[in-house]
Order: sequence, then C-alpha cells, then structure tokens
Amino acid sequence: MISAAIAAFFYLRWAMALYSDDGPEADRIVVPRATAVVIGFGVAVTLVFGIWPGPLVTLAQHATVLFTP
Repeated sequence: MISAAIAAFFYLRWAMALYSDDGPEADRIVVPRATAVVIGFGVAVTLVFGIWPGPLVTLAQHATVLFTP
C-alpha cells in the first residue's frame, strides 16, 4: 500500500502538470529543426515497419543465416 501511495503521488503530480492550465505565461519548448527532422524520420520508419514489417523480417532472417552453423 505504501508503494502504491508513493506511485500515485508521482503519477498524479505528472498528470496535474500535464492537464493544468497555466495560461499564456506558460513557455513553449522550441525544438531545433534538425532535431524535429530526426524525430520525424524515426516516427516515419516506426510507422512504416509497424504497418509493413516484411522487409525488416526478411533482412533479419538473411542476417541470421550468417550465424547458423
């Protein structure tokens, strides 16, 4: 019960920070363009291989052939 109370404290504090309305004085985080491009590329690759995993599976199978005796 103590660990559940500690976890609830941390999770509720995070949820309150997420949903609290700080108004117009809240600062926005500025992400550099290069970082945004890398994040966007990672999201795109994850979505493509999540929807169509065939080429990645084939590549993994061909890579493991080299390690089998």
